[in-house]
Amino acid sequence: ALCAAQPDDYDFFIVDYRLADGTGIDFARMIRFDPVLRGKPVILLSANVGRVRERPEDATMFAAILEKPLDAAALAETVRIRTRLPAGAALLDGLSPSVRRRMAEAFAESWSEFRAMLTGNTSAERDATTESRAHKLANGARTFGLTELADVTRSGEVRLKKADVKRVLEEAFEEAARKAASGERVRIPFLGGLAMREVKPRKAGRGINPFTGEEVAVQARPASRKPRFSFTKAAKEVYADKKNWK
Repeated sequence: ALCAAQPDDYDFFIVDYRLADGTGIDFARMIRFDPVLRGKPVILLSANVGRVRERPEDATMFAAILEKPLDAAALAETVRIRTRLPAGAALLDGLSPSVRRRMAEAFAESWSEFRAMLTGNTSAERDATTESRAHKLANGARTFGLTELADVTRSGEVRLKKADVKRVLEEAFEEAARKAASGERVRIPFLGGLAMREVKPRKAGRGINPFTGEEVAVQARPASRKPRFSFTKAAKEVYADKKNWK
Protein backbone atom coordinates (compact mmCIF):
# COMPACT_ATOMS: atom_id res chain seq x y z
CA ALA A 1 0.00 0.00 0.00
CA LEU A 2 2.86 2.40 0.79
CA CYS A 3 4.39 1.78 -2.63
CA ALA A 4 1.06 2.72 -4.25
CA ALA A 5 0.46 5.74 -1.99
CA GLN A 6 1.34 8.43 -4.48
CA PRO A 7 0.26 11.90 -3.27
CA ASP A 8 -1.36 12.78 -6.59
CA ASP A 9 -3.59 9.69 -6.62
CA TYR A 10 -5.24 9.63 -3.17
CA ASP A 11 -6.95 12.20 -0.93
CA PHE A 12 -7.25 9.85 2.07
CA PHE A 13 -6.66 6.23 3.08
CA ILE A 14 -8.91 3.60 4.69
CA VAL A 15 -7.02 0.65 6.18
CA ASP A 16 -7.73 -2.39 8.32
CA TYR A 17 -5.77 -3.20 11.48
CA ARG A 18 -4.46 -6.50 10.12
CA LEU A 19 -2.59 -6.25 6.82
CA ALA A 20 -0.71 -8.87 4.86
CA ASP A 21 2.72 -7.44 5.74
CA GLY A 22 2.08 -5.36 8.87
CA THR A 23 -0.66 -3.42 10.61
CA GLY A 24 -2.75 -0.35 9.90
CA ILE A 25 -0.77 1.38 12.66
CA ASP A 26 2.46 0.75 10.75
CA PHE A 27 0.89 2.23 7.63
CA ALA A 28 -0.42 5.33 9.45
CA ARG A 29 2.95 5.89 11.14
CA MET A 30 4.83 5.79 7.84
CA ILE A 31 2.33 8.21 6.28
CA ARG A 32 3.01 10.59 9.19
CA PHE A 33 6.77 10.34 8.58
CA ASP A 34 6.46 11.11 4.87
CA PRO A 35 6.82 14.89 4.23
CA VAL A 36 4.49 14.74 1.22
CA LEU A 37 1.82 12.32 2.47
CA ARG A 38 1.71 13.32 6.14
CA GLY A 39 -1.30 15.61 5.57
CA LYS A 40 -3.43 12.80 4.10
CA PRO A 41 -6.09 11.51 6.55
CA VAL A 42 -5.92 7.82 7.49
CA ILE A 43 -9.15 6.13 8.64
CA LEU A 44 -9.04 2.80 10.46
CA LEU A 45 -11.87 0.37 9.66
CA SER A 46 -11.42 -2.80 11.68
CA ALA A 47 -12.85 -5.29 14.13
CA ASN A 48 -9.82 -4.67 16.37
CA VAL A 49 -10.55 -1.05 17.29
CA GLY A 50 -10.36 -1.81 21.03
CA ARG A 51 -6.70 -2.74 20.73
CA VAL A 52 -5.92 0.57 19.05
CA ARG A 53 -7.96 2.73 21.43
CA GLU A 54 -6.06 1.26 24.39
CA ARG A 55 -2.93 3.04 23.11
CA PRO A 56 -3.57 6.80 22.70
CA GLU A 57 -0.28 7.27 20.85
CA ASP A 58 -1.58 4.89 18.16
CA ALA A 59 -5.17 6.16 18.12
CA THR A 60 -4.11 9.76 17.47
CA MET A 61 -2.55 8.77 14.14
CA PHE A 62 -6.00 8.15 12.65
CA ALA A 63 -8.53 10.74 11.51
CA ALA A 64 -11.29 8.32 12.59
CA ILE A 65 -11.54 4.82 14.09
CA LEU A 66 -14.51 2.79 12.82
CA GLU A 67 -15.58 -0.66 13.97
CA LYS A 68 -16.71 -3.40 11.63
CA PRO A 69 -19.37 -4.13 10.51
CA LEU A 70 -20.24 -0.67 9.20
CA ASP A 71 -22.82 0.30 6.59
CA ALA A 72 -21.86 2.32 3.52
CA ALA A 73 -23.84 5.41 4.55
CA ALA A 74 -22.03 5.72 7.90
CA LEU A 75 -18.68 5.24 6.21
CA ALA A 76 -19.47 7.88 3.60
CA GLU A 77 -20.51 10.37 6.28
CA THR A 78 -17.30 9.80 8.24
CA VAL A 79 -15.21 10.29 5.11
CA ARG A 80 -17.08 13.50 4.28
CA ILE A 81 -16.53 14.97 7.76
CA ARG A 82 -13.00 13.74 8.48
CA THR A 83 -11.51 14.57 5.10
CA ARG A 84 -13.03 18.04 4.80
CA LEU A 85 -10.27 20.53 4.02
CA PRO A 86 -9.84 23.50 6.39
CA ALA A 87 -10.31 27.03 5.13
CA GLY A 88 -6.59 27.55 4.62
CA ALA A 89 -6.36 24.58 2.27
CA ALA A 90 -8.26 26.59 -0.35
CA LEU A 91 -4.93 28.26 -1.08
CA LEU A 92 -3.89 25.02 -2.78
CA ASP A 93 -6.75 25.14 -5.27
CA GLY A 94 -5.56 25.53 -8.85
CA LEU A 95 -1.98 24.44 -8.08
CA SER A 96 -0.53 21.47 -9.91
CA PRO A 97 0.33 18.30 -7.95
CA SER A 98 4.05 18.89 -8.48
CA VAL A 99 3.83 22.41 -7.03
CA ARG A 100 1.86 21.12 -4.04
CA ARG A 101 4.48 18.44 -3.48
CA ARG A 102 7.32 20.97 -3.52
CA MET A 103 5.38 23.17 -1.06
CA ALA A 104 4.88 20.21 1.27
CA GLU A 105 8.56 19.26 1.13
CA ALA A 106 9.60 22.88 1.83
CA PHE A 107 7.21 23.02 4.80
CA ALA A 108 8.60 19.76 6.23
CA GLU A 109 12.18 21.05 5.98
CA SER A 110 11.21 24.39 7.57
CA TRP A 111 9.49 22.60 10.44
CA SER A 112 12.59 20.45 11.06
CA GLU A 113 14.76 23.57 11.15
CA PHE A 114 12.31 25.26 13.52
CA ARG A 115 12.40 22.30 15.92
CA ALA A 116 16.20 22.47 15.92
CA MET A 117 15.97 26.20 16.65
CA LEU A 118 13.69 25.59 19.62
CA THR A 119 15.92 22.84 20.95
CA GLY A 120 18.94 25.16 20.94
CA ASN A 121 17.02 28.07 22.48
CA THR A 122 17.32 27.78 26.27
CA SER A 123 15.94 31.25 27.04
CA ALA A 124 12.47 31.50 28.59
CA GLU A 125 11.87 34.84 26.88
CA ARG A 126 10.41 35.20 23.41
CA ASP A 127 12.46 36.65 20.59
CA ALA A 128 11.31 38.26 17.35
CA THR A 129 13.06 35.74 15.09
CA THR A 130 11.41 32.72 16.73
CA GLU A 131 7.97 34.35 16.76
CA SER A 132 8.23 35.34 13.09
CA ARG A 133 9.28 31.80 12.11
CA ALA A 134 6.47 30.31 14.21
CA HIS A 135 3.88 32.57 12.59
CA LYS A 136 4.98 31.55 9.07
CA LEU A 137 4.93 27.87 10.00
CA ALA A 138 1.46 28.27 11.52
CA ASN A 139 0.14 29.59 8.21
CA GLY A 140 1.82 26.72 6.37
CA ALA A 141 0.44 24.14 8.80
CA ARG A 142 -3.09 25.46 8.37
CA THR A 143 -2.69 25.40 4.58
CA PHE A 144 -1.89 21.68 4.67
CA GLY A 145 -4.67 20.88 7.13
CA LEU A 146 -2.46 20.48 10.23
CA THR A 147 -4.82 22.58 12.33
CA GLU A 148 -3.68 21.38 15.77
CA LEU A 149 -0.05 22.08 14.91
CA ALA A 150 -1.05 25.46 13.52
CA ASP A 151 -2.87 26.45 16.73
CA VAL A 152 0.03 25.43 18.98
CA THR A 153 2.66 27.06 16.77
CA ARG A 154 0.69 30.28 16.38
CA SER A 155 0.32 30.61 20.19
CA GLY A 156 4.09 30.67 20.58
CA GLU A 157 3.85 28.55 23.72
CA VAL A 158 5.43 25.40 22.32
CA ARG A 159 8.40 24.13 24.33
CA LEU A 160 10.30 21.03 23.31
CA LYS A 161 12.63 19.21 25.68
CA LYS A 162 15.78 17.72 24.21
CA ALA A 163 14.83 14.32 25.64
CA ASP A 164 11.45 14.45 23.87
CA VAL A 165 13.01 15.45 20.56
CA LYS A 166 15.61 12.69 20.92
CA ARG A 167 12.91 10.10 21.67
CA VAL A 168 10.77 11.12 18.68
CA LEU A 169 13.72 11.09 16.30
CA GLU A 170 14.95 7.72 17.57
CA GLU A 171 11.50 6.18 17.11
CA ALA A 172 11.19 7.65 13.62
CA PHE A 173 14.61 6.44 12.47
CA GLU A 174 14.14 3.01 14.09
CA GLU A 175 10.86 2.55 12.22
CA ALA A 176 12.53 3.77 9.02
CA ALA A 177 15.30 1.18 9.48
CA ARG A 178 12.74 -1.60 9.95
CA LYS A 179 10.91 -0.63 6.78
CA ALA A 180 14.16 -0.36 4.82
CA ALA A 181 15.27 -3.78 6.08
CA SER A 182 11.99 -5.23 4.78
CA GLY A 183 12.86 -4.04 1.28
CA GLU A 184 11.22 -0.63 1.10
CA ARG A 185 13.00 2.59 0.19
CA VAL A 186 12.38 5.15 2.94
CA ARG A 187 12.69 8.87 2.23
CA ILE A 188 14.22 10.98 5.01
CA PRO A 189 13.60 14.73 4.54
CA PHE A 190 16.63 16.63 3.22
CA LEU A 191 19.12 13.80 3.86
CA GLY A 192 18.13 11.18 1.29
CA GLY A 193 16.85 7.62 0.98
CA LEU A 194 17.44 4.57 3.17
CA ALA A 195 17.31 1.14 1.53
CA MET A 196 18.92 -2.29 1.89
CA ARG A 197 21.45 -4.40 -0.02
CA GLU A 198 21.20 -8.17 -0.28
CA VAL A 199 24.34 -10.11 0.74
CA LYS A 200 24.37 -13.56 -0.85
CA PRO A 201 25.40 -16.62 1.17
CA ARG A 202 28.89 -18.06 0.73
CA LYS A 203 30.11 -21.62 1.26
CA ALA A 204 33.27 -22.43 3.16
CA GLY A 205 36.31 -23.23 1.04
CA ARG A 206 39.74 -22.06 -0.06
CA GLY A 207 40.65 -18.76 -1.69
CA ILE A 208 43.57 -16.50 -2.60
CA ASN A 209 44.51 -13.44 -0.56
CA PRO A 210 44.56 -10.62 -3.18
CA PHE A 211 47.30 -8.74 -1.29
CA THR A 212 49.75 -11.56 -0.53
CA GLY A 213 48.82 -14.18 -3.12
CA GLU A 214 48.70 -16.84 -0.41
CA GLU A 215 45.99 -19.49 -0.24
CA VAL A 216 43.67 -18.94 2.72
CA ALA A 217 40.63 -20.59 4.23
CA VAL A 218 37.33 -18.85 3.46
CA GLN A 219 34.67 -19.13 6.13
CA ALA A 220 31.03 -19.77 5.33
CA ARG A 221 28.73 -16.75 5.35
CA PRO A 222 24.93 -16.82 5.65
CA ALA A 223 22.67 -14.62 3.55
CA SER A 224 22.08 -11.22 5.13
CA ARG A 225 20.96 -7.67 4.45
CA LYS A 226 22.99 -4.51 4.93
CA PRO A 227 21.85 -0.87 5.02
CA ARG A 228 22.38 1.38 2.02
CA PHE A 229 21.91 5.15 2.02
CA SER A 230 21.85 7.63 -0.88
CA PHE A 231 22.21 11.33 -0.07
CA THR A 232 20.24 14.11 -1.74
CA LYS A 233 21.92 16.76 -3.85
CA ALA A 234 21.10 19.36 -1.19
CA ALA A 235 22.87 17.35 1.53
CA LYS A 236 25.95 16.90 -0.65
CA GLU A 237 26.05 20.63 -1.34
CA VAL A 238 26.13 21.34 2.41
CA TYR A 239 29.24 19.18 2.71
CA ALA A 240 30.84 20.79 -0.34
CA ASP A 241 30.32 24.33 0.99
CA LYS A 242 33.57 25.37 2.68
CA LYS A 243 31.66 27.71 4.99
CA ASN A 244 30.48 24.59 6.83
CA TRP A 245 34.00 23.28 7.39
CA LYS A 246 34.41 24.98 10.75
